[in-house]
Amino acid sequence: MTCAIVSVCEGPRSVYPHAKNYEEHAIRLAYSIRRNGGKCKDFPIYLWYGEDCPPKKETVVALEALGCTLIAGVCKHPEMPVWNKIAACRDAPQTTEYLLWLDSDIYVLGDFSSLFDGFPDVAASPSTNHLNNWTHPKQKAVWQQFYALSGVAETPPDIEAHVSGGVGNFYLCSGLILFKTGLGFPELYESMVETVLSSTVPCKEQSFTQTGLSLAVLKGGFSYALVPEHLHYVYCMRGGHLGSDTVLVHYQDNRVVEVSDEHWCPKYMYPLTPPAE
Repeated sequence: MTCAIVSVCEGPRSVYPHAKNYEEHAIRLAYSIRRNGGKCKDFPIYLWYGEDCPPKKETVVALEALGCTLIAGVCKHPEMPVWNKIAACRDAPQTTEYLLWLDSDIYVLGDFSSLFDGFPDVAASPSTNHLNNWTHPKQKAVWQQFYALSGVAETPPDIEAHVSGGVGNFYLCSGLILFKTGLGFPELYESMVETVLSSTVPCKEQSFTQTGLSLAVLKGGFSYALVPEHLHYVYCMRGGHLGSDTVLVHYQDNRVVEVSDEHWCPKYMYPLTPPAE
């Protein structure tokens, strides 16, 4: 089994408010993989950025020192936050058996090779929160619209959400996506996202990378695995505390206090981030 990791490293895109700067996140992610990834620490890492928002020179130097390959591309919908995820999965070289998308604000605490158990075509987490708008059972009629638009013939089984529990619609989180190459998944994913965005469903823009992901898995008839929580642990949803078995922590805008300053802001970040006092 071979696998490469895909994420983003671009600076903030100016065309929409509250644009994220992914540069520090990308360095932290790559560092944590190389330091803590165990059997996975030497996986190739591809970091995508839009041609309109390239990372700073010092970011490029830091990422290349960590053995990353940077990829420039065109963001089809620059006005759409997180469309870079779709572009990165589409543009990453498919020279390994698997590609693993990780949101850049994930920190690796250990070996994550158990993601490949059973060798599914696609693996992703169920929604973290049962009360999410698209997970809630009251949205079943909306999902029927999505299924009809995308050509999904059979209604999928309900799944249980992480964190809050509760059974809800088949709705996958796009913070971590493992997929086999050569099956056309990135192209189908992009197509299903376009289907969502071109629909007349109210609030269709909300988490469109996740509704599109869920539809792509169903439309493609892929074998899939639901990723257990310790392999995609959402820090804020657990009150800012790590689980004892956490391997990948999705920290978002939070500081993971259990990680020392030395490893949260490693030397690769300087001069982007000053040393902690």
